[in-house]
Amino acid sequence: MKKFPIVHCLCAFLLSAVLLNAERAVEKEADGIVIPLDSAFLKIEVRADNIIRVAYARDKAVFARPSLVVLPRSAAVAPWELKTGPDEATVSTAKLQARVKLSTGVVSFFDAAGNPVLAERAGGRVLTPAEVQGAQTFHAQTSWEPAADESLYGLGQNQLGLVDI
Repeated sequence: MKKFPIVHCLCAFLLSAVLLNAERAVEKEADGIVIPLDSAFLKIEVRADNIIRVAYARDKAVFARPSLVVLPRSAAVAPWELKTGPDEATVSTAKLQARVKLSTGVVSFFDAAGNPVLAERAGGRVLTPAEVQGAQTFHAQTSWEPAADESLYGLGQNQLGLVDI
């Protein structure tokens, strides 16, 4: 008789794990993948063998809209492949890899040999509701992890003679 609560709790745990994985299901499209996150969608789009575009939006329909800053595709999608693991999806081309941690949506880029190129900071992607010229929209912010030997110079914001920010 006392085994019932344990079995019940185990079933509830397994069901919640299945539902969590269903929420993080990777949807494969012709040009990349879309991953549903807590309150938004992340799209990893192959634009060329050396260009992978990352888009993040609250509404998945945004990905189908024509962009004012991205040129229309002029050629066929570069060959790419998708590999998935328990908590990671990797989109690979001949020259580049984009790895997404499915539990957080954090994106990291690697060259073809697997050497790190750029990594998004955990919790560094933010969409803040805003109104611009009467239209409801969002301010977007992304933070990246700096490399140990990386320097940023200039950008015009520092007038104190210090150039490496």
